[in-house]
Amino acid sequence: MRYSRNARFSPTKICLPNTQTAIIDEMLRWIASESSSDSSGPLKSIFLLYGMSGTGKSTIANTIASLLSTTGRLGGSFCFSRDDQVNRNAGNMFSTIARGMADLDPCFKVKLAETIEKMVVRSSGMLLTYGKATNPNFPCR
Repeated sequence: MRYSRNARFSPTKICLPNTQTAIIDEMLRWIASESSSDSSGPLKSIFLLYGMSGTGKSTIANTIASLLSTTGRLGGSFCFSRDDQVNRNAGNMFSTIARGMADLDPCFKVKLAETIEKMVVRSSGMLLTYGKATNPNFPCR
């Protein structure tokens, strides 16, 4: 399973205090909303942050990821880079996020490892240790 070690967000590349507050507040409200859809439209499963080059999208994304990481609510992150297109490319995105989620959730780690085993995928650099059904108190089935 491919994994990009340095593709996670950078807590040093965040917005300066009291800048970009409107968009950050809007994103945090969207994240915290209990409903995944409103009564008049489709599911709200993606928040698309877009704009011209150099307008602060990456800085805003790093700020949101940093805030969520601090509160224990970040499942994973992946930041593309023009400077490292070998590792930080779309082909590594989902496997890198899955690895990050597995590091946070033991049950997800078990299910991910089982899936990888079933697919007969061999991984280099990814050590998965997990409790199988040999422990009856292990919560993952």
